[in-house]
Amino acid sequence: LETFAGLLNAALVLATGLVFGYEALVYLRLGGSFAGAVDPWWLLAVALPTLGLRAVNLRALRRIPGRVRDLNLRSVVVHLASDLAITASLLGAGAVLVLRPALSWVDSFAALVIAAILVYESLPLFGEGWDILTERTPRGLSIDRITATALSVPGVLGVHDLHVWSVCSTMVVLTAHVDLREMTLTESMAVPLLDRHAQMIR
Repeated sequence: LETFAGLLNAALVLATGLVFGYEALVYLRLGGSFAGAVDPWWLLAVALPTLGLRAVNLRALRRIPGRVRDLNLRSVVVHLASDLAITASLLGAGAVLVLRPALSWVDSFAALVIAAILVYESLPLFGEGWDILTERTPRGLSIDRITATALSVPGVLGVHDLHVWSVCSTMVVLTAHVDLREMTLTESMAVPLLDRHAQMIR
């Protein structure tokens, strides 16, 4: 559910960005303002406190350790970071319009920048969700390195059919067939293979 919710969120953000971008291009080509007449002072008055609020929210969320952030929480962090960029573009447009009111196309250009940010922020969320659904080896993990680490454990003779994938964005799973030297069942249970792999994945 977490993965599908994250993908739905990414799809909504992408669709919004594409529609927004199309409208911005139309108005930019016509040389007019994206949303009609714009009061730049009102734009600045709204954007400035919004910028501060988004910065505080993003700072608080970034304190949450990365290992416990699921796909949806990461999408919120990415969205807040994008909101900062969007608000900054609005501030820039407002400042230009205060100084040069005749440049009404600046509003449409700012809308195009916002659309590009929305499309850009949706792509990593699609990628991560797709990796989970297709059981792809998580980025940053190497099958070769994990195999080499397992083979370095005393008593391990071979490793095959090793598969690493994500059940969700915060849970990485590993399965493998491990060949051990001749030993009793009690001795085999003491082989520290799981601990070594857990440390490596972390």
